[in-house]
Amino acid sequence: MEMTQKAAQFLREKLGREAEILSRAPGRVNIIGEHTDYNDGFVMPIATDLATYFAAAPRDDDTVRVYCGTARELVEFSLKTLPRRGDGHLQDYLAGVAWSLGMEGISFRGVDAALITDVPIGSGLSSSAALEVSWALVLMAAAEAEPMEPRKLALACQRAENDFVGMKCGVMDQMASVLGRRDQAILLDCWTLDYQHVPLPADRLAVVVMDTGKPRQLVDSEYNLRRQQCEKAAQLLGVRALRDADMEMLMERAENMDEVIFRRARHVICENERVFECAQALRDADFQTVGRVLNESHASLKEDYEVSCPELDLICELAREQPSCYGARLVGAGFGGCAMALVRSGDEESFGAAVKSAYDARSAYQSRIIPVHADSGAGSFRC
Repeated sequence: MEMTQKAAQFLREKLGREAEILSRAPGRVNIIGEHTDYNDGFVMPIATDLATYFAAAPRDDDTVRVYCGTARELVEFSLKTLPRRGDGHLQDYLAGVAWSLGMEGISFRGVDAALITDVPIGSGLSSSAALEVSWALVLMAAAEAEPMEPRKLALACQRAENDFVGMKCGVMDQMASVLGRRDQAILLDCWTLDYQHVPLPADRLAVVVMDTGKPRQLVDSEYNLRRQQCEKAAQLLGVRALRDADMEMLMERAENMDEVIFRRARHVICENERVFECAQALRDADFQTVGRVLNESHASLKEDYEVSCPELDLICELAREQPSCYGARLVGAGFGGCAMALVRSGDEESFGAAVKSAYDARSAYQSRIIPVHADSGAGSFRC
């Protein structure tokens, strides 16, 4: 059964409503450019064929009822009060998006909805952004609001996560969800929000997500600390954000900078450079260079940014041992979750089986191997 049909079935069975609105918003895998987005830098994600789906029906009051088919949980609240739990619960994301869209002048009506997702939760594949964007499309459709320009929609969803949920994410995840295009990556400037698409040919390259099985929870991790360290580095370098710094500037100030702050800045500066090198290599179909850059990114995330862990290091090492693998690195904030490998197209199954067998034998966790495809961005329609 298709995911939209499953969501509609949950809406019918759990809330007694027939679907009038369907929405879909994809998660993302970031090919290159990790922890650069909140430094106003450069990233190159893809929207994936893993997504979050809503089936919904408007109400005549201000009540929101959402049944989560994935968690088997019902959330209910009022659009008048928009209660905040403060623990990163689903309710905070739903209420936060409504709060943020309200700042855009949208007048809401209540809604009954059911959601289902195949984006792995807490694994670094932007399950939260997929939820936010898909839910925003439902709320706007129920209110019969004018469609919002994609970048404006992404910023509204980011604001919900930053200022209501309390997770200080950059804008990359939401932008990838709204700007995705099949068989293409998105080279995005996180300061100007200018972007261009870069070919990621599915007939030659396969993106394979490798879930280590090690859980992480971003709100409780050191993610926010890394952001503070980057802000400190920018202050010491006399720039607005680290996207405006270069290695020459960093080396000139190195003696007056704490060693940890120096390494955080070095990662961001070099990672921005790697984004452009990788984009050009993809345009040139130079997949060996793409793989080298991915491996360098992981080493920097491990050594300079210190967001890797033994499980992520192990699964990337095992991936690189496979002859079909061009390169591998952690994706997302780190501290567990997923890594990603670029693999010769057609070899996904044998690659995944070899990595899973070796990893599961050497780790305390059980891995999950998930081939994904660069897919189109978010959308909604009325039934």
